[in-house]
Amino acid sequence: LSCLFPLLAAVLALQRTTPDSLPFYRLLTVAAALFLIPLLLVTGSRSGVVLGLLGLGGAFWVYQPPVATGRAGTAKLMDRRVQMVSVGGAGLFVAIMTVVASRAESIRRLIESDPSDDLRLAALPVIWSAAWDYFPVGSGVGSFVEVYKIVEPYDLLSPAYLNHAHNEPLEVLMTGGAIGVVFMVCAAAALLVAIWRLHRGRSLRAGQDTTANVLARAGAVICMLLALASVADYPLRVPSLAILFTIAVAWISNALGSKSPAKMGLS
Repeated sequence: LSCLFPLLAAVLALQRTTPDSLPFYRLLTVAAALFLIPLLLVTGSRSGVVLGLLGLGGAFWVYQPPVATGRAGTAKLMDRRVQMVSVGGAGLFVAIMTVVASRAESIRRLIESDPSDDLRLAALPVIWSAAWDYFPVGSGVGSFVEVYKIVEPYDLLSPAYLNHAHNEPLEVLMTGGAIGVVFMVCAAAALLVAIWRLHRGRSLRAGQDTTANVLARAGAVICMLLALASVADYPLRVPSLAILFTIAVAWISNALGSKSPAKMGLS
C-alpha cells in the first residue's frame, strides 16, 4: 500500500493528454491516494503508517508535470464533471473514514502494544548473540528456524515458533555471515548512489528521458520503502513484493545505465 503512492505519482506524471483533461486525471490520482490512507489504517500496522507517510512524501519527489498536448480551452462540461467527481470523491472519503473510525479494533491496535511485537523485541538479543556465535561464516541461508530453536530461551517458549527474525539485517548477519553483510552494504550503497544521481540529474525533458527518470525515481522510492520495512519485518521474502522490488531495480538500472533515449527500449 505504501508503494502505491510513488506509483500513482508516476502514472500521473506520464499522462499524455490535453490540458483540459489534466485536472480530471489529477483528481483521480488524489482520490486514489486518499483511498489508500484508510486502507493503511485498517491494517493496524504502525510501521505501515510510517511507511505510508514516507511513500506519500516520496511521491512528490517522483512527480513531474505531465506532458499535455493540444490547446487549453474552456471546457465547461469537463469542469462540471470535475466538480461532480470532486464532491463524490470527498463524500466517499468521508464515508470510508467513518467506517475506519468505527473499527475500534484496528485503531486500538495502532495505539496499544501488540503482544507479537513484544516477542519479536524479546527475541532480538537472542538472535544477535547467535549471529556472533556463527560469525563469520553464518549458520547457513534458510536455517533460521532450526538454529533459533537451539538458542531459544525457556521464557520465550510457546506453541508458536518464530519463522523469521522480523529484522532482515539481523537475520542475514546470522544466516549469511560476513558475506551476507557485504551484500547488504553493497546494495544499500548502490541505492543511495542511485538516489543521489537521480536527484542531481539534468533537467527532465518530454519523451523517453522523462519516462525513464520518472520510473527510476518511483523505483528508488519503492526500494527505499521495502528496505526500511525490512528492519521490522521481511517483505522481500514475499514473492509478490520481491517481484515488485525487481521491477523497481530494473527501472533504476534502465535510467542510469542508458546513454541515449534510443537505447532505453521504452515505448
